[in-house]
Amino acid sequence: MSGVPIEEQLLLPRLLSYASRCHGEIEVVARDTSGEICRQTYAQTELRARRLASSLIARGYGHGTKLAVLAWNTIRYFELFYSVPGIGAALHTVNPRLFIDQIDYIINDACDSVLFFDGATLPIVEQIAERLTNVKTFVAMGARGEFAEAKIPNVVLYEELVEEGDASYEWPEFDEKSAAVICYTSGTTGAPKGVTYTHRSLMLSSLIGSANMPGSPHGERQVLLSLAPMFHANAWNFPFMGPLTGSKVVFPGRDMRPESLYELIEAEAVTGAAGVPSIWRIIVDWLDCNGKRFSTMRQAFSAGSPLPTDLMKALTERYGLDVSQSWGMTEAPNASSGALKPEHNKLPSDAKLTYREKAGREIFGMRLRIVDDQGHELARDGRAVGHLRVRGLWTPHTYINYPDRAALDADGWLVTGDVATIDSDGYVQIVDRAKDVIKSGGEWISSVELERIAMLHPDVERAAVIAVDDERWGERPMLIVTLHAAAKADAQQIIEFMRPRIARWWAPDTVKIVDAIPTTATGKINKVALRKRFT
Repeated sequence: MSGVPIEEQLLLPRLLSYASRCHGEIEVVARDTSGEICRQTYAQTELRARRLASSLIARGYGHGTKLAVLAWNTIRYFELFYSVPGIGAALHTVNPRLFIDQIDYIINDACDSVLFFDGATLPIVEQIAERLTNVKTFVAMGARGEFAEAKIPNVVLYEELVEEGDASYEWPEFDEKSAAVICYTSGTTGAPKGVTYTHRSLMLSSLIGSANMPGSPHGERQVLLSLAPMFHANAWNFPFMGPLTGSKVVFPGRDMRPESLYELIEAEAVTGAAGVPSIWRIIVDWLDCNGKRFSTMRQAFSAGSPLPTDLMKALTERYGLDVSQSWGMTEAPNASSGALKPEHNKLPSDAKLTYREKAGREIFGMRLRIVDDQGHELARDGRAVGHLRVRGLWTPHTYINYPDRAALDADGWLVTGDVATIDSDGYVQIVDRAKDVIKSGGEWISSVELERIAMLHPDVERAAVIAVDDERWGERPMLIVTLHAAAKADAQQIIEFMRPRIARWWAPDTVKIVDAIPTTATGKINKVALRKRFT
């Protein structure tokens, strides 16, 4: 016996239509690339998205086509998350921080036929336009006069497309397993690889992510600021979770200066913000130097890499924020929840810190496990260390154009490249990246833990640990650090500080003090560059 079939598909435009009907007065706010603060309601946004969608259809871009966007977090970018997937096309979110050669490579690899860009990315597009073999139309996202001198063929103005569009256009119905968004990895270990998110996977990820998100008191509306760019795992699904929950969403555009972010937070009464640890460090340093505090913000969401202990304590103890960390990757965004279990949330501050410092816990829809080198599952006891695997409702099977380059292991679980522990409550602790773990004398040394301990030293601003060859032990850790301004610690003092806090044989043999540590396009430490320099 079967139930009554449900005809409606899980399609992204339904989120925006719902927001327009049920809280159409709530705003989307963003700083444009010109610096201007722009705002419009969900009702206005849904109308503009439908008009843009109808214009794209009229120009021949429909189901199965791929349209790229190379831009920063603005309202127009927010609209594209609905207009493009809403016609059955796929929106390819391109990272403008990548090297030029990587940018044109991934646009060509995805076979994009349209490229949206803004005033800030215009210089990049001018450099690569002639090398984009499939792009037929370039769409300029900005004011009419902003692109008058653009050296690009076939430029169409975004606002003209909206004006040409049909206000009565209705979102079409199609298979929820159709491609909605394409996102490429940052290519730190080779050529970037393309991952496809379907309507179904994004809807489920957003629905379940919203249910597991630390929230505001019942009945109080949230104001969410995405410090994560939209080309970084869809700004952690904030463009979808905002309309879903009736929250006001705020985007900073390209201006990530701490004073501009603080101004935006206070002006828009932001209650929660999400960003990587490096941007939280910049904000905290600025707050410390300027004697400022938040008047409305209560939640700080972090992911991408572990929050250093001192930064965690600064956010929680000095600035009164409820801090949560979660884990994910391009192939598996929003794979854990940073919300603590109720019994852990009631613990004293020091005891609660133990759970805050973990990378979230398993949520419905995503199953996590750790395995040994032979693929055998290990205990969920918080002590066993193994290769992290994930399997769930929104993990892909392969990469674009590489069906033979499977992302899954022999048992059908996504290979994450992380080494972790999982405890009996489902909390995940990332120990290291598999390629970064140091194998010394047959034992593993966690570069992540050494970096965390090093940054407890008051003079250390940032730390990175890499493996260097050793004749006796195979590999030994090298610590590379930057120091705070006016700090005077030397290498030996840093090692002596670390010794009581780590196993004796974990102590780095060498410490290098440098002016800067290189980062990747997504703000993570670039250990490939460090290895080239020091090994």
